[in-house]
Amino acid sequence: MLNNRQVAQYLKRINFQHSLNDKKSTLVALHQAHMLSVPFENIDIHLGNKIRLSLPLLFEKIVMKNRGGFCYELNYLFAALLHSCGFKVNLLSAQVFDGDLPGREFEHLLLLVESEGIIWICDVGFGDSFIRPLKLNTEPVEQLGYLYKVTSQDEKYVLFRKKIDGRWMPQYLFSLTPQKIGSFTQMCEYQQTSPESTFTKKSVCSIATESGRLTLSNGKFIETSNGNRSEKLIASSKHYRQVLQQYFIMLLPDNISLTQWEKLGL
Repeated sequence: MLNNRQVAQYLKRINFQHSLNDKKSTLVALHQAHMLSVPFENIDIHLGNKIRLSLPLLFEKIVMKNRGGFCYELNYLFAALLHSCGFKVNLLSAQVFDGDLPGREFEHLLLLVESEGIIWICDVGFGDSFIRPLKLNTEPVEQLGYLYKVTSQDEKYVLFRKKIDGRWMPQYLFSLTPQKIGSFTQMCEYQQTSPESTFTKKSVCSIATESGRLTLSNGKFIETSNGNRSEKLIASSKHYRQVLQQYFIMLLPDNISLTQWEKLGL
């Protein structure tokens, strides 16, 4: 739980301009505001900063220092905000698909939220994904040029996504079994230390916009808007800092050296 002051600071961090009175509209507005304000990023991993699943530490990093994070950080802290706003929230384990095969248990953390008899899937920590929460077993929903649906499959559920003119692709497989944050500790450690983890192979900083997405990764700054895509090369560590500050409102501390800035996947 967050106290009233922390809730107010969190709402300011995500530029939340909505009433908290109507539960359904509040949940949608909170989710969208978070996606448009807090980047999905793993820069700490490449700077050698250990990520610990502690709410006080995550609150300091994401809310007070204007940083982002990956799924364990973002969804765990968002769950605390939702709980503090009166929602019933459970942490869920998901297995991310690699092609047609699901990966390991606990390699992704997402949220199950119940509000006024409706069950929602919330996920502010999967990067390029839905910006408004999804209901279970409903008709496909369009968001930013993609269709999304959640379907049941042998007592589990699968999130699917497709471009309007494409084919359905599975994103992750999950069950509705509630989990404790400690169950994700081992995979969180793996994701930030194993050479086999996608998060150690390259850095990424990405955020949704009203019309698409901004992404900084692999030596490029990529902007997509209304289906159009543009790329710019990152020329130096100074340029990298400038892009972080201008587009992601992220200012890395001066004592962080980016001399070996190729470690950031550039």
